[in-house]
Amino acid sequence: IFTLNFILSRGIIFFFPLFFANIFNSENYIIFEQVIAIGNLFVPIATLGFFTMLPKIIKTSEIEFGYKFIKVHLYFIIILLLFFSLIFHEYTIVFLSLIISSFMIISRFFSTSDKINKNRNRALFFETSIYLFFGFFVFVLNFETIKSISYFMIFVPVLYLMLNFLQINKVNLKKYFLKYNWVLFLKSSTPNLFSGFLLILFFQILKVVTPIYFDSNQSYIFLYVFRFSFIVFISYQLLSFYFFSDIVSNKFEIRNKKIFY
Repeated sequence: IFTLNFILSRGIIFFFPLFFANIFNSENYIIFEQVIAIGNLFVPIATLGFFTMLPKIIKTSEIEFGYKFIKVHLYFIIILLLFFSLIFHEYTIVFLSLIISSFMIISRFFSTSDKINKNRNRALFFETSIYLFFGFFVFVLNFETIKSISYFMIFVPVLYLMLNFLQINKVNLKKYFLKYNWVLFLKSSTPNLFSGFLLILFFQILKVVTPIYFDSNQSYIFLYVFRFSFIVFISYQLLSFYFFSDIVSNKFEIRNKKIFY
């Protein structure tokens, strides 16, 4: 079942943007690829690499504190993203990047957590969710502009904030703003943040800067063709996704140090 779901999810991630390219006009398709790339670059920075710490937190005695610390951080980040999206509403690229980044933060948090807990099929759903969301509005409701779809996407982070409001209590806030806890978290997350960011930087930055230096026709063709590079990573993703929980649970290699003392 997992293999079939994996193939389906990769097919959605690969083919949906190609279908979008034939439905959107060239400007909207270019914007779509740009803001997805910006989101991929922004999310690890905004989350400070904290997602890389989840394997060291989940299923340990540290989950109660560590998991809530990360959730409080995400809560504040999403609030800031939504706030700035209101301010920069007239700036399409900025507005869309902020909304999509908030969506990606939520989906990746749940996807990473589920992979660690070996809920692989649900993790695939969250990983694919942003393309499913766009696909529903494009294929079913016949939306033709990415900005009009983003207005509905706002409800996802808003709903997340509402459902997690009770997490923002005095105890969790006190722990979140404690300098000592920040030192512990950043000491563990920063190396992974930079190493992971550098891996995605090259491929994503091309999508961001191409429309700046080339006209719309050239940018459209490049971004469309560049989508096919995704095929190269499918085998790697299948193995890493399936064995993710086993790899990060290796006591002697990955989790050989405690985060909290």
